[in-house]
Amino acid sequence: MNDEDIIDLFFDRKESAIFETDNKYGNHLSKLAMRILNCHEDAEECKNDTYFETWNTVPPNRPTNFLAYLMRICRCDAFDRIEWQKAKKRHSCIVELTSEMSETIPDTKLKSGIEEWELGQALSVFLESLSAPRRILFMKRYWLGLSIRELSNQYGIPESNIKTQLYRTRESLKKYLKRKESTMNELIMRALSYVDDRWITEAMSDYETVKMNTFFQKERRKKISLYCRMYCRCCLYSVHFSYLVYST
Repeated sequence: MNDEDIIDLFFDRKESAIFETDNKYGNHLSKLAMRILNCHEDAEECKNDTYFETWNTVPPNRPTNFLAYLMRICRCDAFDRIEWQKAKKRHSCIVELTSEMSETIPDTKLKSGIEEWELGQALSVFLESLSAPRRILFMKRYWLGLSIRELSNQYGIPESNIKTQLYRTRESLKKYLKRKESTMNELIMRALSYVDDRWITEAMSDYETVKMNTFFQKERRKKISLYCRMYCRCCLYSVHFSYLVYST
């Protein structure tokens, strides 16, 4: 059943809407909730709460991107269940992701009165400035919670290369948010729930491995080219210095 037909069931207040939603997208929601909560019982409750929230909001809302709508509700609910003040109860995946954000965006003050959705909109603008491969890697890592190993296996790219690209993206995000004068590592992880539907859908899609590999090959060539230029420059300086020494 297509999304429009399922949404029509919600508008007609037919309980089969829940069944059809679960049949089509239940696995996606379960995986997302499980990555964040690391507890089957909590993940199942989170998924059911997603259906309940969807039932209560559709209508009046009529989502233009039903999967992104569901995933956003699920992610927000999962983060609401996490007790950020009790680190020992956090899923190691969330601790790791938050730590990565903390390392690249340290000691910055949260702008007074900023809301998660506002930061989410700012993140959407930032994501739009990225190339598709970098944006997808960032979203798969920090929105869907995939591990470095999973990303490496999915695209056949060394883990070190994945880490490098994610680091560069976080550094770009750091500079971007400094200009915005607003950020906080944990808030960013939550605010990602409010990014544009396009980037959620893109991250959920099967991005072509060939395109991702082409991107990394171009990045590698850029790096080699930079090293070659630096090496040639050093050689020129060395020759020039030797000439000055022997000519005196």
